[in-house]
Amino acid sequence: MSSITVRLEGIDQLQARLEQAAAKLAKPQALMQGIAAQLEVNVNSRFDSKTDPAGKAWAPISPMTAKFYAITGGGARKPTKEEWAALRKGEVSPAAMPGSLLERTRHFRGSLGSDATDNTAEVGFTRTVGTWSLVTLHEFGTKSMPRRGLLTADPETSTLGQGDIEAIGSPVNLSLDDLL
Repeated sequence: MSSITVRLEGIDQLQARLEQAAAKLAKPQALMQGIAAQLEVNVNSRFDSKTDPAGKAWAPISPMTAKFYAITGGGARKPTKEEWAALRKGEVSPAAMPGSLLERTRHFRGSLGSDATDNTAEVGFTRTVGTWSLVTLHEFGTKSMPRRGLLTADPETSTLGQGDIEAIGSPVNLSLDDLL
């Protein structure tokens, strides 16, 4: 009977890499943090591009909002009854909007954050005005304000934009490469 002998060299390194891979799969929080961080970068860039996750441009502010900013110094205070009356009568000239669309004070953009666990990757905003969540108002729009999406391409179905789907692949591919 004949035999062939196969000698494996570097088995210790292979075993160590396999153990690292198994540990990453058992506790994927680092992978989820990578996904959440990349999505946060994408959402943050939408403030610069003024587009939603599907690439659709945000609607500009309405003429009435521009007038509101003119009498309140950019929405920094509540208008008086007299100012409201002048606003309704059209006696207030539109003013240049302070800051950029959705960024008059940068508080909203500054409330963007992400978090991750072994099972979740979360991206969202903490900014509220009274009981209103600003991201909900902008994500869905209102009867008098158009939608200016930040998180989803379609808020009704919670569909991510194509760029976000592709971005999720980056940390996943990097992690898979690390595993092999």
